[in-house]
Amino acid sequence: MGAGPLPQPAGGTSLSPRLGVSAALGAEAGCLYAGRLAIATPVEIEKDLFLCLSGTGQRAAARSAARLRGQGIRALVSWGVAGAIERGFGPGDVLVASHIAGEGINHDPPADWRDRVLHRLRRQGHHARAAPLASVERICPGHAQKRALAEATGAGAVDMESAALAVAAQNHKLDLLVLRVIADTLEDPLPAAVTEHTDSLGRPRLPGFLVSVLKQPGQIAALITLNSRYRKALGALTTIAADLSARHFLYDTGRAS
Repeated sequence: MGAGPLPQPAGGTSLSPRLGVSAALGAEAGCLYAGRLAIATPVEIEKDLFLCLSGTGQRAAARSAARLRGQGIRALVSWGVAGAIERGFGPGDVLVASHIAGEGINHDPPADWRDRVLHRLRRQGHHARAAPLASVERICPGHAQKRALAEATGAGAVDMESAALAVAAQNHKLDLLVLRVIADTLEDPLPAAVTEHTDSLGRPRLPGFLVSVLKQPGQIAALITLNSRYRKALGALTTIAADLSARHFLYDTGRAS
């Protein structure tokens, strides 16, 4: 592990390193914390465990990482959902990134931390595996774009934040865990109402969202499917959160059992 856990103090009392979790969307953050969150404002949700709601995109994630670093963290977690760009991942499956590929960054998170989390997830009954993650600036809305990205990067899924967190981890010698639950699959198109008319927290921007659906009612079936898959992903995230947040995401090995 890069930075590694802090040493144990004399007398055997556990001294936990501070850990920062960045979540792009309110629903993703809500799986970990039921209180109100302001964008780019970290909250200590457990002792030495900080959560920051970032909003979507690389710039927002970079700001989140900077605010979390201000809390004296030793490691980052990229937390939330992702879109599959290969057929091996389905809704509710968990990707723990073995590599992050983004514009200007190629980063390998610590294998020992990743493997501890993978072992725990599998033991708890989740379909989880390590795979590369692509992290992009813009949404990949369709099958062709997803396949092209998979071929270019070798990744199994895509998000819009982890590259910025990987840059922060690399520049500031922080360990990084990327844990993403799959929502949309390779075959699922992302309707224009979603790609063009939602805000930085994933909420519909009315009336543009409704106008888009009225003009292209064929989107309705895709929206229903996407919502169902997203709810399944959030259900998995909620289960994972209850387990891992109480264990400091298995970063502090003194509390990993």
